[in-house]
Amino acid sequence: MAWQKAFLGGLVLLAAVAAVPASVAAEDNVKDLKAFTCKDVMRLEDDDRRVVIGFLHGYRAGQAGNLTVDITRLSKITDMFIDQCLDKPKSNAIDVFMALYK
Repeated sequence: MAWQKAFLGGLVLLAAVAAVPASVAAEDNVKDLKAFTCKDVMRLEDDDRRVVIGFLHGYRAGQAGNLTVDITRLSKITDMFIDQCLDKPKSNAIDVFMALYK
C-alpha cells in the first residue's frame, strides 16, 4: 500500500514537472490573429497552419451562428485562402479569410 502511494506521488510530481515547460511553450505560441499576415500563416509548421485555418473557420462559423459543417466547402475555402495568401503575403490573414465567405 505504501509503495502505491509513493508511486502515485511520483506520477503526480512527474506530471507537474512535465507541465511546466508545456505552459511556458504555450505562451510563446499565443498569436493575435488581427495582426497576422498571410506570410505569418504560411510560415507556420504544417500542423500549426492547419490549426490556425481551422480556428479561422470556427471563428467565422461562430460569428454567423452556423452549426453545420460542409467539409467540401471548408476545403475549397481553405485552398482559396492558401492560394490568395501565397499571391499576397503582406495581406492581413483574417481579412483575406473572411472575404472568402462573402
